[in-house]
Amino acid sequence: MALFQRKDTDFTEQNSANQDDQPQQGAAAEFAIGDLIKLFHSLPQQNFDAEISAVVRTIASFDINIENLIEDIRNQETLAKKRMKVLELEIELFKAKIKTRQKELDLLQIGAAELNKSKTYLEQGLKRIGEENNSFTQRVNKKRAAKLKKIPELDNPMPITEKIKIATSKEIDHINKQSKLRSLRNKFKKRFARV
Repeated sequence: MALFQRKDTDFTEQNSANQDDQPQQGAAAEFAIGDLIKLFHSLPQQNFDAEISAVVRTIASFDINIENLIEDIRNQETLAKKRMKVLELEIELFKAKIKTRQKELDLLQIGAAELNKSKTYLEQGLKRIGEENNSFTQRVNKKRAAKLKKIPELDNPMPITEKIKIATSKEIDHINKQSKLRSLRNKFKKRFARV
């Protein structure tokens, strides 16, 4: 019958936090509710109703008011339910924060993928421009060399710098004409594309 002895401060760890929140009074306060829960769990399942009646009579024989004990249990149950609601609300808040962060993460992943594509396209374009510039420079150099050969030698030969100036000015005129033709072609393409 050691379970039915009055307890002054020997509460179970599970209920000590809840019992500290609620002030206790009378003999019911001296009886640990945790011990009562343990006792009910240890009862055999055969003749359970008779066992419960015996436990209630035994508790009452120690001058513990059963009504006060029930009220204490209700108070602790109310505190537990309130705490459960608080925890449920916190969990919902965390779930909402997780959803928000997940959306932000998804957007960042999409943005990073688009940035990577753009970087790749720019690198490819830069490489292609470099190749085109090299081939363009080679073509210009060949044309200059061909034009220099076409310039007739006079009795009084021109200095090489003059030949280069003449060839360069002709080449510049040719390039300007080509760029004007390209810009006109682009304008026509844009106009016909709109229609």
